[in-house]
Amino acid sequence: MISIETILRFLKLPLDLLVVVIKYYLGATKYRKYANRLKICLKLTIYRFGLSIPIQDAHVLKFMENSTLFKVLKFQYPKLTSTIPGYGEQFGNHGIWFAKDNFREKDDPIIIYSHGGGYFLETQLEQLKSLVAIYKHLDPTKKYSILFLDYDLVSMGRKFPRQLNQLDSVYSDLVEQGNTNIILMGDSAGGHLSISYVQYIYSHKPFLPYPKQLVLISPWCKLNIDSKSERRPGRSYNDNRLRDLISIDIFKPELFELFLNPKNIEFHPYFNWSHEPETNWSKIPFFKDPKNKVFVIYGEDESFRDHIIEWTNEVFGNHLSYERTNNKYSEICTKTIESKDKPKLVTYMEPWGVHDGIFFTEYDAIGNIENAKTDKYFGISKVIKFLNE
Repeated sequence: MISIETILRFLKLPLDLLVVVIKYYLGATKYRKYANRLKICLKLTIYRFGLSIPIQDAHVLKFMENSTLFKVLKFQYPKLTSTIPGYGEQFGNHGIWFAKDNFREKDDPIIIYSHGGGYFLETQLEQLKSLVAIYKHLDPTKKYSILFLDYDLVSMGRKFPRQLNQLDSVYSDLVEQGNTNIILMGDSAGGHLSISYVQYIYSHKPFLPYPKQLVLISPWCKLNIDSKSERRPGRSYNDNRLRDLISIDIFKPELFELFLNPKNIEFHPYFNWSHEPETNWSKIPFFKDPKNKVFVIYGEDESFRDHIIEWTNEVFGNHLSYERTNNKYSEICTKTIESKDKPKLVTYMEPWGVHDGIFFTEYDAIGNIENAKTDKYFGISKVIKFLNE
């Protein structure tokens, strides 16, 4: 059974899309960066609809397993995927190789990619398309491999920290096999999962080596928000409530009951570390090693913007602040911080960009592979540049 609320949202979707078309031709679209791209405006509206579905009903949007999604992409782009070594091969119970270099050695980099979707939505085809565009431009001499984390969804009754445990299983297996150069990459909820796992190693498995890098794309840094304070003018949740894929209205009191298993109280900090005053990031060895690297990218028009800036400042010092860009790329959009006692930090704010823009507005780079590393694809080009350094 699905709720009346979800049924009404489905019935309202065609009207919402019609309104988008009308506003587009009137020059009044709310998506500022995509005012001249109707297809993207329609796509963003559909994504916004998906993220607004009550979590307990989100299973109706799960059309296929991730392994099937890999096959769909292979069917659509046979030439591209056929040149990706190891594409679609299973790794244990919760891993699927997106790319496994045939000549890799134990110290060659492996990226564990954790997809976004609020922990309750399955991977979207667009996310895999953008991964192809990124992979095709990675330096072949570095022999990158990418392992997709196939974690369970809370909308299917698999409450947190199950997803954290599944990441731990995949990560631990790679370490046990002798791999020494692991990178955690995640968007949205996947970004939260990647950060949480570094903290989890510190608290529960200090014998494990830490990842060498974090690649965080619109990471979900604060899961339980104070709606009243976030609705103040000037806050990104308030100012971007109509511009972004994520609206503050989706955060309801029952969120924790749907996400968390009450029997696992000790794991709650990994779900909600942004509210734990005792969290001291400076004690975690990963965040004390200048040999490590952290990449953070987010959009000016996304709801998570302020929380991403606040978390980054909490960990690395008060280096970031928000300034309006007027859609012009400048020095305020990027920051590189290097110090003797912290990882190298590289951050980008996409002017007028929305949440998870790399995967939900730049996926067409798969059809324009040669130009994927150009400024036309703001986020994809920045990830490529960072990984190739």
